[in-house]
Amino acid sequence: MGRRPIDVYTRSRIGVLRGEGKKLDEIWFLVKDGSTGLPERRTVARYLKMYDENIQEESSWNWLADTPTNKISDLQFLLECKHAWDTKLITDTQIGQFSERIAKWCWLINRTYRKFSYNDLFSIASLYAHEERIASIEKLNTQSNSYIINPNLKINNVLNFLNGLLVYNPWKSKQRRLEFIEAVNSGTIEFPYLSGDWSIFAHCIGVDNEMFNWQSPKKIVPFPPPVFGSKTHWYMQLKKLIG
Repeated sequence: MGRRPIDVYTRSRIGVLRGEGKKLDEIWFLVKDGSTGLPERRTVARYLKMYDENIQEESSWNWLADTPTNKISDLQFLLECKHAWDTKLITDTQIGQFSERIAKWCWLINRTYRKFSYNDLFSIASLYAHEERIASIEKLNTQSNSYIINPNLKINNVLNFLNGLLVYNPWKSKQRRLEFIEAVNSGTIEFPYLSGDWSIFAHCIGVDNEMFNWQSPKKIVPFPPPVFGSKTHWYMQLKKLIG
């Protein structure tokens, strides 16, 4: 029998823990099943090796110079994003470098919506980039030059929630917020259980769930920080809003 594959939730969690700077044994202890010991330590080690190599490869900006201009435009916008990210990096070193994937998602989101502050843009783009990175590790033998325009993502409940968020724009009005909540409560849009941060956001805006027993303020709150970013300031913001 082959090694038991790591499920999608565990893969995503390993990525987050690695981004927080945790080592192999710490990560394995946190993700393994207490009764079965699975996934095995060697399986986690192998996955971490692929994850780290993937991070290193996407830190290069060579892809930008090689991309046809008809596929990506407004390079000045990406340079401005990188400057804003690097400025944020000074006070929040946990977010890591402005990578190829994050740059791509910033551009894709801006091209389609053009409505976000840098903080909100980085929050959403970094999560799409993180989930795409996890998916790409499963297909390391697949090479394509079209990924700049056609990202290959497995739509889990977090991405389904973000897709719905971008469609409904619940921050624009109370009516839109209520329509978005109804879509999630009815199951048309999934609750983002795989992300603790976005689960908190969903609860705060009024979505029904069984994860939290504290009273929701039922209003739009700030987006969570980038995937690997410090949550201290965000928690302070929420505390003031929740009371």
